[in-house]
Amino acid sequence: MATKEADPRWLAVLAQPDSPLLDLPKELRIEIWKYTFSDSHIIPSSFGRLRHNHCQACIDIANGNSGPLLWRRTFRPLRTSKQIYNEAHEMLMQSFTLHLGTPLGSPMRALIPWLASMNEHIKRLEWRVHMLAHNRMDWLASIAIIGAQFPNLEKLVIHAHMHAPERLDYRLFDSLYFALPIVRLKQRMPNLKLDFDLAYKSPVSTITSTSLGQITAADALKQHEEMIKDLVVDGVFVAPVLAQDLDRAAMERALFRCARVRGQIE
Repeated sequence: MATKEADPRWLAVLAQPDSPLLDLPKELRIEIWKYTFSDSHIIPSSFGRLRHNHCQACIDIANGNSGPLLWRRTFRPLRTSKQIYNEAHEMLMQSFTLHLGTPLGSPMRALIPWLASMNEHIKRLEWRVHMLAHNRMDWLASIAIIGAQFPNLEKLVIHAHMHAPERLDYRLFDSLYFALPIVRLKQRMPNLKLDFDLAYKSPVSTITSTSLGQITAADALKQHEEMIKDLVVDGVFVAPVLAQDLDRAAMERALFRCARVRGQIE
């Protein structure tokens, strides 16, 4: 029986101390590294995916683009020789975007131990989370870990996937739980550029709003996102979030006020 040929993408790169690359001027090699590694997106996984099995939003992301590169494949060029490693390693570490996921019920599982050895180098992070009613505390703890694990982070993008509500106003308290740790993270890392987007785990066409009637799922998500953005910069909300003793009643008052301004409740 014929032996199946190994996929060359998974083959180890043998040391090449006489690589033709080393015959090029260093300035040219640096330009090659910039071209090779600039804006790379990497996932610390041997499977090449970050997705929950029952999340349509994750499936849509996977089908919509080529996705991040595997960790091993991205680092292959660095294994050519020690000289190439020394030249290109720092450039790669400072240029790529790391993709992490938080599987349900296991916050920050993707922060495997060996990642901790390079966390100070990571500047850009995209983080996919699944927010459900039973794992709100996981979310609060996980985003706090982000600030501690990546002290030099410059950009964070959060992709939050959740169940679609029967009514838009049922998601009001989700806005509170989403905004609370973001406010704390922004205080800890004031120069961090933070963005997020929301999506529903299962496809839905319309959602009912008490004040807006039937609206599309896209409009409902936009309303939810805008509510969170309002809360994060609302001084009436921020003050009790950052207070030594968390004042939930004050946070809820700020939430309801923002919801009334946006017409989400009467």
